[in-house]
Amino acid sequence: MKKVLLAIAIVLLFATDGFSVGTCTVGDPQRTKLINGNATAVMISVSCTADAAAATFPESTISNVGGFLMAVYFDPGATAPTNLMDMTVELGATNFDLMGGAAANITTSANANAIITPLVGAVSAPAGFAGDLTVTLTGNSVNSATLTYYLIIAP
Repeated sequence: MKKVLLAIAIVLLFATDGFSVGTCTVGDPQRTKLINGNATAVMISVSCTADAAAATFPESTISNVGGFLMAVYFDPGATAPTNLMDMTVELGATNFDLMGGAAANITTSANANAIITPLVGAVSAPAGFAGDLTVTLTGNSVNSATLTYYLIIAP
């Protein structure tokens, strides 16, 4: 019986790489001044690493937030994700992209930090919301790619 349990433990130990998944860690909200220096906003950082085998990023949920999504600052990491990958920032499970498609085809080449503002119709404008946000990153094909994005939300 001990040999069977030991064999199962060894198989599981070596099989864990096959079950690896990407990660996204949501940081604590930080107050920051907007460019004009008068108004404040909240900046929420999310640091992600793509799956080592499938190159996918998990969805991130930012809970109980509200205000106006002013912009998303996108910072590719040392192992940059695929150029022209896509991001959606959805209100809960509504499939309504607060970015209005503005975060499709993000430039992720080295040192290409992007500031993306939401689109309302064809106009760049803040998107008001209240509730949970679900952020989805798709179109990456680089295993273990890293990135950090920052949601900038005004009250």
